[in-house]
Amino acid sequence: KVFDSHTPETAAEVGRLLARMHVLGDDYVQAHPIDLSAGHLMRDLPDLLELVADRDSEAEDYARFAPKVQAALDGLDQFDLPQGACHGDLHPSNAHVDENGRITILDFDGCGRGYFLKDIANYVFGSDFYGFPPELGEAFLRGYNEVRPMTADEHRLLRFFVFVKTFQLAAGIAHNVNSVGRASLRFRGLSWFAEQVCKGMEEHADILQG
Repeated sequence: KVFDSHTPETAAEVGRLLARMHVLGDDYVQAHPIDLSAGHLMRDLPDLLELVADRDSEAEDYARFAPKVQAALDGLDQFDLPQGACHGDLHPSNAHVDENGRITILDFDGCGRGYFLKDIANYVFGSDFYGFPPELGEAFLRGYNEVRPMTADEHRLLRFFVFVKTFQLAAGIAHNVNSVGRASLRFRGLSWFAEQVCKGMEEHADILQG
């Protein structure tokens, strides 16, 4: 896995591969359309509120924050954010490196049509989430832009999409906790999620206010 040999070189190559997939799948028409653009934040919110009900003001904060985030997501059509075929869950554990350095992207269970930026942000988030240095996320972005240069709005909204991924993952863990357990929390705990979401609400206030 790239997770086990995550270097600037492998991160950049994963970026190039994702960009090639986005370019090649730009006009792909799915037989059974799956829209990845909005996510499931509001669907999963009740489960998140239940999970953190005994943790001070976290439930209250999440309940206030989520509708604002969803409203911002619903208004993204004002920006230049290309859409097309997306992987849906690309991160360092979903790519394999063989003995010759050849990289294969795995796990297309979450694929569908959505914002390319969501795929890009997902990998940057995953690299940070697993505790890798920021330089690896930057190398991934450099590799991606070699093949498909991101738009000005994609560059501007990258950190916002990373923040949204953080919030959506916290809610998704809560929604699926009875089927998959709390495995994802072994990397970052509930306190980390709460801190990152509060920080993101402050950093992206201009977008969240419309």
